[in-house]
Amino acid sequence: MAGRNLFPVIEEMLEDGKSVRLTVSGNSMWPLIINNRDSVLLVPRGNTRLKKGEIILFRTSISHYVLHRITKVKKGGYITTGDGNLHRDGFVAESDVRAKATVVYRKDSIIDCNKWYWKVVFHSWMAAFPVRHFLMKIIVKVRRYGKK
Repeated sequence: MAGRNLFPVIEEMLEDGKSVRLTVSGNSMWPLIINNRDSVLLVPRGNTRLKKGEIILFRTSISHYVLHRITKVKKGGYITTGDGNLHRDGFVAESDVRAKATVVYRKDSIIDCNKWYWKVVFHSWMAAFPVRHFLMKIIVKVRRYGKK
């Protein structure tokens, strides 16, 4: 319920040109963004055309807010996918995009989404979409093994 009250305030701040830091909730962006650990810096999207690989916050037709990566640029909008999802989202209209994430905060690290090496990581993960299911299983097994 807190999220329903929080997002109108976030939208208002973004409309006023302010940036907002938001702790990520949910697993759809795992393994690159971790639920309740990582946070993102959301900036107003402005009038610029967004690009493949960028992370956006958008509002769905049922007023849910989703943070996913652009995997295809289309006329009038985008196709998005959560980094941890095995399916693509539907079409996201330009008008539904509320913000763009420019930084991911992870523990004591700052991931600048505009740095070339992070773009390589992001694009590599997107390119691995057909085998993502297997890669995610491997990541889980390695993490479990590392905790033993």
